[in-house]
Amino acid sequence: MAADLKSMELDDDDKLNVVSLFPMVEPDFPCNLRIALTEKEFKKLECDPTVAEKGAIVEGRFEGRIKSVHFMEKEDACRVEIQIEKLGLECESEAEENEEQEKEED
Repeated sequence: MAADLKSMELDDDDKLNVVSLFPMVEPDFPCNLRIALTEKEFKKLECDPTVAEKGAIVEGRFEGRIKSVHFMEKEDACRVEIQIEKLGLECESEAEENEEQEKEED
């Protein structure tokens, strides 16, 4: 059973407290939750990178291994690092998705 998707959007206080090495606008999401894929990863995923468009939504799932766990008792905080070891993505272009929807409607 797949886990429910939860928004990782930063709250207003967290947006103001972001520390960055370079000038930037307040981020909506934590920068450390980004994943970058090259042509090598797209090949392993059997996906065509030319269908990628900035702003498009990507669906997928991953399997990761916990690499470190740290608890800070004074601050009631923690940090858990997860190494993504397996990744799966839905690799359809918007046009292919629309075609499938049209076929289902017929």
